[in-house]
Amino acid sequence: MNYAGRERHSKPIVFFDGVCNLCNNSVKYLLRIDKKNILVFSQLQSKYSSESLKNIGYNIGDISSIVLLYQNRAYFKSDAIIKVFELMDYPWKTLQIIKYLPCKLRDFFYDLIAENRYNWFGKKNICMIPDKKYLHKFL
Repeated sequence: MNYAGRERHSKPIVFFDGVCNLCNNSVKYLLRIDKKNILVFSQLQSKYSSESLKNIGYNIGDISSIVLLYQNRAYFKSDAIIKVFELMDYPWKTLQIIKYLPCKLRDFFYDLIAENRYNWFGKKNICMIPDKKYLHKFL
C-alpha cells in the first residue's frame, strides 16, 4: 500500500505494540542485529504513530499488527516481518525465505500469535522506555 504521510522519514519505520512483551523483545532484538543502523521505531500507542498511520488509512486503534513504512509503502503482518529481515545483513536476511509460503498461511500464524501474545508473553502497563543508547532510534 502506498502512503503519503505529512512527514516522510528516510529510514524504514517499524511501528509496534509498545506494551506487548513479545513486541518489545522483538524490537530489542532488532536493535542489536541492525548493525547498519537502518531501522527506526515508533510505538503504535504514540502520537507520532497515530498521526503517521492515519495518513495511510490504518485504524490507529488496531495494535494487533506490526507496520513497516518504507520507500513510500506500508507493509503489515508477515509482509512487514519479511521486509525487515530483507533489510538486515546475513545471516538474518535468510529469514526472508518465509516469503515463499502463501500469504494466507503466514498471516494465519501471525494472527494466531497476535491474538494470544498477551496471554503467552505478557504485557506491561506502560509502553517500553528504550535504553538511552537507542533513544535516537525512536520517533
